[in-house]
Amino acid sequence: MGEGTFGKVRLGTHILTGEKVAVKVLEKSKIKDKKDVERISREIKILKKLHHPNVVQIYEIIETERDLYLVMEFASGGELFELIVQNQRLKEKTASKHFQELVAGVHYIHKLGICHRDLKPENLLVDFDGQLKVVDFGLSNMYEMGQTLKTACGSPCYAAPEVRLAISCPNSLIDDRRKSLPWSSFRYLVNWRRSVRYAVRLSSF
Repeated sequence: MGEGTFGKVRLGTHILTGEKVAVKVLEKSKIKDKKDVERISREIKILKKLHHPNVVQIYEIIETERDLYLVMEFASGGELFELIVQNQRLKEKTASKHFQELVAGVHYIHKLGICHRDLKPENLLVDFDGQLKVVDFGLSNMYEMGQTLKTACGSPCYAAPEVRLAISCPNSLIDDRRKSLPWSSFRYLVNWRRSVRYAVRLSSF
């Protein structure tokens, strides 16, 4: 289903119920740096806290001698980004629904003192009934009220202006900025994808 720095995401099936799940397989041999260990431990700790219809759910954690398996909710609709690319644009009613779901999910994690820090269409999945799910908490962090996180991270294309300019601001504002940037950036991303595909077609002659 996908591949990351420390392993792959595979599709699994619960033997008794037949339910499809996403299994994130982390190879311990690739997790060597102390900061990486802390990051993964923090991600798991945060995922265990989350229980919301618009945030991906973790079901179980299985550890073996070689690997760490994170069994998670499977969103069969795929990335929101790919849906937009395939359809060129979302209908206003659908876009409005997804934006409301995004706001609800982000508001929930902020109430828990969690900042996602990497909100973008690629990290928003759609499940079988069209409901939006916020995923990938690899760069997320927890904070106390009034505390300001100082690490600049996330995808530059979607970074909040305050992050790019190294301006100190409330943690929740970083996600709020990212929450609006992806939606205003969709048409630019689609046009960029089209340009790349066109260039590839031309170069193949």
